[in-house]
Amino acid sequence: MRRRFADGLGENYPSYAELDLFLENSLGRSLATITAPDALPLVVHRVLRAARVGGWLAELIEASADDSPHDTTLGEVRAAVRRARAVAVRQVAAELDLVVVGAPALRPLAEAIRADPRVGRVACVSTAGRASANLATADALVVGTESAGRVDVTGLDPAPGSRMLPIVLVEAPASMGSPVAPRLAASVTQIVVAGEAAETARRVVDHLAAVIAR
Repeated sequence: MRRRFADGLGENYPSYAELDLFLENSLGRSLATITAPDALPLVVHRVLRAARVGGWLAELIEASADDSPHDTTLGEVRAAVRRARAVAVRQVAAELDLVVVGAPALRPLAEAIRADPRVGRVACVSTAGRASANLATADALVVGTESAGRVDVTGLDPAPGSRMLPIVLVEAPASMGSPVAPRLAASVTQIVVAGEAAETARRVVDHLAAVIAR
């Protein structure tokens, strides 16, 4: 599939200048920051490597298919990637059981997380000991920084042979720098700066789905 995509890019953007124009117009990226002019197969290879390492390969595939709607190769590659992504979502769907700590401030975020098809159950609690009651079945915790100093971490220690419960810390601009309970800090796998609820929820679930699928 990677070779087919490389061939499709080379056929649709047969020069360094044309590939650079596509990247700039569609993705806001400069080809000069990825590679100097060279033989086209080498340039395409370096672009794919940069996209894979930088985490924007899926975006590149979508943009190239949109830019060349009549190209069957790019369209087939995009369709294959979408099918693979749909399978991955179905495999995780309704499996993530999350506890969001920080109600009522994080209730909109909890609702946005609940709407994600990869999430099964979401418990939104306030602070202190209320999180521990939901830990028996939880896959992960999502904790707001305004609550991070007061969360009861009883039950966070994994059973022998099991892994530590992952925790995403959601930082609101107003509470940045708030103290975090040391035991809680030791389990944080990602820090997400809070923004619009749907986008923040997507970033939280993307991270947790990747962590739990490992």
